[in-house]
Amino acid sequence: MKIKTINIVMLIFSAALSIGVMTVFRACAAKDDGTWMNCHHAQMGVFCLGLVWFVLYVIKLFIKKNIMNIVLDVCGVIAGVIAMLIPNTIVKMCMMNNMRCRSVMTPFVLVMSVLLIVMSIIDIVLIASKHQR
Repeated sequence: MKIKTINIVMLIFSAALSIGVMTVFRACAAKDDGTWMNCHHAQMGVFCLGLVWFVLYVIKLFIKKNIMNIVLDVCGVIAGVIAMLIPNTIVKMCMMNNMRCRSVMTPFVLVMSVLLIVMSIIDIVLIASKHQR
């Protein structure tokens, strides 16, 4: 897989994360009185990190220097770790395990974050191996 192809895949995954947590894999709806539960804040945090990832990978498409691409990938790994920690660690989720935020959003965020972290690490390895040749 070429490095540019990996960047395109990471763009798609980061867009899927941001769009997914706002649509299909969203957190719980607003309460009857119009206020939000904590999981809504987790959803918004993950949405923002998905946008950060997307911007990082758009920038990577235009940068030719290997070291800058590695730095952006490291930033992507850090964003991934933070995204994985948002549900349940940084932001406490709903109490019941059958709530939408725990049964739908949290697993989706974990899977997408791991995929993006792994893709970033693969990209770092490919850039480093390409640089050594």
